[in-house]
Amino acid sequence: MWWPATTTLRYPLDRLPVFDAEAEAWLDPDTRTPLPTWDKSLDAVDADPDARPAHVVRFGPQVKAKGVDPGAQDVSRTIGYIIKYVTKSAADCHSITSDP
Repeated sequence: MWWPATTTLRYPLDRLPVFDAEAEAWLDPDTRTPLPTWDKSLDAVDADPDARPAHVVRFGPQVKAKGVDPGAQDVSRTIGYIIKYVTKSAADCHSITSDP
């Protein structure tokens, strides 16, 4: 999983990006230029040979990797099964601090 560098605070709470409804884009609070879209951000990562992931996640050996084809028999059940096991222990590693 890639994420921008976390060593420098880009937008402090008193200078957050603002949404421009007319441009349908988030703008830099100082320059008023549109922030890059998700696709443009991913393209920038792909183009940077020095880009490194901030975090790497690997599934254990118990995972039997299998593709999920749209329209395949039992696709909803398969996706539900995957989600169940990916999120199974989430409550064990994070403290609940607010209502859902």
